[in-house]
Amino acid sequence: MIENDEKISEYIDFPRTFEKYRWYKPILVLIVGLIIFLIFQVLLVLFFNAIYGWNFIMQIATGGYEVLNTEAGQIFTDLGVIVAIPALYLATKIVKDRPFSSYASSRGGWNFKLYFKALLIPFILFIIIEAVDVVFRGSKGTNHFTIPFFILCLILVPLQCIAEEYIFRGLFMQTFGSWFKIPIGNNSSGCNFCSSTWI
Repeated sequence: MIENDEKISEYIDFPRTFEKYRWYKPILVLIVGLIIFLIFQVLLVLFFNAIYGWNFIMQIATGGYEVLNTEAGQIFTDLGVIVAIPALYLATKIVKDRPFSSYASSRGGWNFKLYFKALLIPFILFIIIEAVDVVFRGSKGTNHFTIPFFILCLILVPLQCIAEEYIFRGLFMQTFGSWFKIPIGNNSSGCNFCSSTWI
């Protein structure tokens, strides 16, 4: 338990271990990253506007349930988060901050076995819900997702999660941890969840 707690703390103030560490660099990364992120968002809007029209964009912006429940709506919202990955990558290169790979909190690479195990339960539930929907509402149902879209989700959803991981843990948590040396994980009682998530 103590070993795991030490690893967690090491991850939190990990940026300080780099020779070129400067306290202000994460601020520059955030500013540059936000600018690049907004540029990607504009390009994304222009791309989907060219394909689906401005009405689609307005419905997305106003949180329209019907358009969000479509394949295009889901892809648009996923990509809106995923573009944070290249935005952060470019920002780290421009600012010449620490290596981009240091923003990842997982160790040992992507666990495909665990991923597909975790995917099995929601997939079964989805099939049951769709079957019940067909029984009570007919073959039209409420969802019209295709097999290619399902395969695309297998790619987009993990990327969306990775983007959130890089931003919230890799950038924000490590930045604050490096500034204030937050003693997370040093409690003698330990945090079972935090310890178990460190790979």
